[in-house]
Amino acid sequence: MAGTKEREEFEMLVGRSVRGAPLLLLAGLVSVMVLAFGSGAASASTTVNCDLPGGAAAFQAALTVPGTVFVSGTCDGTFTVSASVTVTGSPSATLDGQGAGSTLKIFPGHTVTLNNLTVTGGNSPDVGGGIGSIKSTLTLNNCLVTGNTAADAGGGIVSGAPPGPPGGMLTLNSTRVTDNVVLAVPGNGGGGGILNHNGTAVLNNSVVSGNSAQGGGGIANGNGGSAGAGGTMTITGSAVSGNVATGGPPGGAGGIANGGTLTLTNSTVSGNQAVGGPGGGILNHGVATISSSLVSGNAAPDDNLGDQGIGGGIVNLNFGVNGTGVMSIINSQVTRNQAGAGGGIATGDAGGDSSLTVSGSTVSFNSVSGPQSFGGGIGQIASADTANITITGSILVGNLARQGLGGAIGNLSTGGSANVSIASTTIGSTRLSPPYTLNPNQAQFGGGIFNGAFAGPASVSLSTGTVVVGNKASADGGGIFNADGATLLSSGALVLLNHPDNIVNDPTF
Repeated sequence: MAGTKEREEFEMLVGRSVRGAPLLLLAGLVSVMVLAFGSGAASASTTVNCDLPGGAAAFQAALTVPGTVFVSGTCDGTFTVSASVTVTGSPSATLDGQGAGSTLKIFPGHTVTLNNLTVTGGNSPDVGGGIGSIKSTLTLNNCLVTGNTAADAGGGIVSGAPPGPPGGMLTLNSTRVTDNVVLAVPGNGGGGGILNHNGTAVLNNSVVSGNSAQGGGGIANGNGGSAGAGGTMTITGSAVSGNVATGGPPGGAGGIANGGTLTLTNSTVSGNQAVGGPGGGILNHGVATISSSLVSGNAAPDDNLGDQGIGGGIVNLNFGVNGTGVMSIINSQVTRNQAGAGGGIATGDAGGDSSLTVSGSTVSFNSVSGPQSFGGGIGQIASADTANITITGSILVGNLARQGLGGAIGNLSTGGSANVSIASTTIGSTRLSPPYTLNPNQAQFGGGIFNGAFAGPASVSLSTGTVVVGNKASADGGGIFNADGATLLSSGALVLLNHPDNIVNDPTF
């Protein structure tokens, strides 16, 4: 039987959503009795064919002894790992939980490597439908985790540690995590594909697609918004696509929910969705760096209950934890995303200061819709604290807020301090010779930029090398609309050839 300490590690781990409801719940990796097989225990190297009679029982026995297990066929049932093992499958080797619980649970303190395996059929009453690994080191090489379900969180894989000292390591190499589900019940947690809670996770050349959860349809990294280290995740050369967040306003993050530290490099986040919630592609309420990556075709549309979707591609917010709501986007593309507000990117404060830096990047062809829409490319709101955007060496082109405010950028203060600083950046047409109208940014007010101090200070600073050119407004402020006494500073910037005008100052808007 597993030791008492090991059983205690499989305890309830509780996080919270940004609005106070449970979001990330690591619960019920309950203690499991390890089968004892006496003198039939596995040796350091074991070969198992699960298609033969007794194969599944032999496989379970092999997981209790340190060594290497070579497995073929389909192993039906739920399995527990209580030793450091390497499991290598034949090309068609499958672990099928048969809907009876988590397909594979790994006790704390072990190092486990899975090669060439399919993990499917898990149906956990709590977390980790496919695989549950707490305070262990788990590596998946060329594996498929698919068709698993969890009631609370981590439909495909859950990894990490309880609240307190960080622990647990998850590495995916050339692995696919697809079509896993966290049940769509109000209050349930996140990570339809993967939940990394208070641990470290690395994804290399992998795919996370077609998963769903209340929040973090594809991936949830962090601790649900609670204070503490959260989780650390590095994603390189990978794709996060076609995932769905089903939770509306308390959920969000169709692709990736990050409440810890996220580094996304040479990767694609595309075709994800969060209806009526924040972050069709990515919701960051921790610290995130996106470099040399593509965020494309994601959506956060309004739902039929009147909830406004924000940040079609990306949302960056501080939910009240010091030092969070910090994002850098470097040499990347945010394109063809759609939302009710912040078509490409939405950023701001929701309990603390926030910061967004965009450098050497393109924000293009994003859109918002509806009469309360704003920020076709980028939308920022400061409601009580300070929200800052810094943009350098970038291009904002072809973004749309046809019924709203700010085709490329909407900057609004509703009680806090909203600040935008722009240098060496083109906002508007990519054609710098007549007719100057190729792919302009467009809005009802502020075709290029809308800057509004509705209930607090709002400032936009344009410096040398910045050009606001060829943008269009259907009402006023083709280039820039500066409203309600907001501050507009320009030093060495060019604002020209916008329609119907270049700059409008309206202190009574």
